[in-house]
Amino acid sequence: MITSDMFSGEDLLLQLFNQSANETVVFNSRDLNILYVNDAMLARWNHQRSLVGQKLAEAVSGQVSPELLLRLQDAWDTGLPLNEAGLSAIPFPDSLGRTSFLVLTFNAAAEIPEHIKHYNDKLAESEARLQSIFERSPVGISVLTGPDHIIEQANEMILKIWGRTAKEVLGKPHRIARPELKGQPVYDWLDEVLRTGVKRVNSEFRVMLYDNGGLREAYVNSAYQPLKDASGNTTGVLVILDEITDMIKARQEATKVKEMLNLAMESGELGAFYYDPANNRLSGNDLLKSWFGLGHAEHLALETATAAIADDDRDRVDAAIRRALTPQSGGNYEIEYTIIHPLTGVPRMVRAKGKTLFDENGNPLSLNGTLQDITERKKDEQRKDDFIGMVSHELKTPLTSLNAYLQLLQRSARKTADAYAEGLLEKSGLQLKKMTRMINSFLNISRLEAGKLHLDPQEFDLSALVSELEDEANTMFDSHQFIFDPGPSAMVLADRDKIGQVISNFLTNAVKYSLTGTRVEVTCRVSGGKATVRVKDEGFGIKPEDLPRIFERYFRVEDTNKFGASGFGIGLYLCAEIIERHDGHIRAESTLGQGSAFSFDLPLAR
Repeated sequence: MITSDMFSGEDLLLQLFNQSANETVVFNSRDLNILYVNDAMLARWNHQRSLVGQKLAEAVSGQVSPELLLRLQDAWDTGLPLNEAGLSAIPFPDSLGRTSFLVLTFNAAAEIPEHIKHYNDKLAESEARLQSIFERSPVGISVLTGPDHIIEQANEMILKIWGRTAKEVLGKPHRIARPELKGQPVYDWLDEVLRTGVKRVNSEFRVMLYDNGGLREAYVNSAYQPLKDASGNTTGVLVILDEITDMIKARQEATKVKEMLNLAMESGELGAFYYDPANNRLSGNDLLKSWFGLGHAEHLALETATAAIADDDRDRVDAAIRRALTPQSGGNYEIEYTIIHPLTGVPRMVRAKGKTLFDENGNPLSLNGTLQDITERKKDEQRKDDFIGMVSHELKTPLTSLNAYLQLLQRSARKTADAYAEGLLEKSGLQLKKMTRMINSFLNISRLEAGKLHLDPQEFDLSALVSELEDEANTMFDSHQFIFDPGPSAMVLADRDKIGQVISNFLTNAVKYSLTGTRVEVTCRVSGGKATVRVKDEGFGIKPEDLPRIFERYFRVEDTNKFGASGFGIGLYLCAEIIERHDGHIRAESTLGQGSAFSFDLPLAR
């Protein structure tokens, strides 16, 4: 809308009126209040003083007929030009078609002067452009006028923020149109800007806004700009609102999540790290820095941190980081290593786990993760290993003697043809073999940790080994249905006894964790240069969250005891180590309540 203060700023138009030989006066209200009068008009009315600010009827009483006053008011109301011999009155409309001001010119021609027509067209074009910007603005804009802050204009965006329609607020005092702001500081701010003429700006202001009969919490950036007339008096306030509720609430939620994460890390005593490979910079929380003996600098070179890693582990850690930064690795980073504090020399064993984020081109953006102190856990494991190793060695001697006694008794039973005793002794011998196998597993764990696990690779038929284990399974476990499908010959180069231990462990677990009478399927297949053995049961299954840890040492699922199954959680760990040392691959699949399948691959012999 073109207001009087905007009009007074149009220097070009004033110059045209001032330089015109025509007698010209400009009105800015229906009461014909004089906004501007040029020298020629003053001379016509024989006035030596300014008439600005006075009503025409009062300023030149008796010099203008009542009929002309009525016709001028009619031109204001209708927006139609008044053309009479010797004078013309041209209404200038705003973008809504309402008369904004009226220009009265006394001249000899009844037609509108061309320069006025041209300026009127340009002004209308500019007004339309401004109105379009006003309506389509991505921020809310409103014009309030007078001491009551009458809402003269409000664009679509500010109406949306207010929760109001144009019909509800336009032409009404702000306090009446928006009573929901009672008790909030907005009313006082508007009064202050109107009184002082000083702009006010608020950032991230919290306000309760009208919303379908109720109130909603919102956050806005707001500006209250004073509007002034030609004399510099503040006549209104331009209100600009930008609602940022979603941004503020998202930031609050992110802060909350961050605080919860930090609390969880502090409670769980986890170190956190962030590595930027592009700049080779590492940052971490205070706990991580204390473990590595680092200062309080926010960012450090990676080499500064890895210097605290034990010499025997540093190359492994560097290799693991480089591997995690490649898309082929899936971005996974997981490793255990020892830190030597640079000041105290105290060792600390940690487990690092992280994930690399990549851009769309596969370039690493960051490696983020956590460190867990596993020093005590490792000490416990070592104590277990020492105990198991000691007990296993002590048990080997009596078991060897017991096995010899059983063999003597079996010979005696055969001589006396005592079939019953022979059967019992045979079953006792199988149980003794089972115990011996378990003790050997314990010893193998001790040897594995000491780096002394011996492999005796030889070329043999894996399919034939599977067939041999069928008889043993049917003899030892008469509670389940075994279905063996060894398939064609599968020649591999491996330690036959230890591979047999792996398959036997799979079979034992299948029996332990499934109901009596269910099926256990064992297959051996050759494909793609490798042989695969798979043992599938119809048992209780494994929870998805437990499946990734099933091959960890001493790990047992939480609900093992309800199945009545015993064990130490080392069998599958040993199986995984044996297969990996044969350059093979071991895996587990399971659906809770439907069963599990354990399998391994070995490369075929050349």
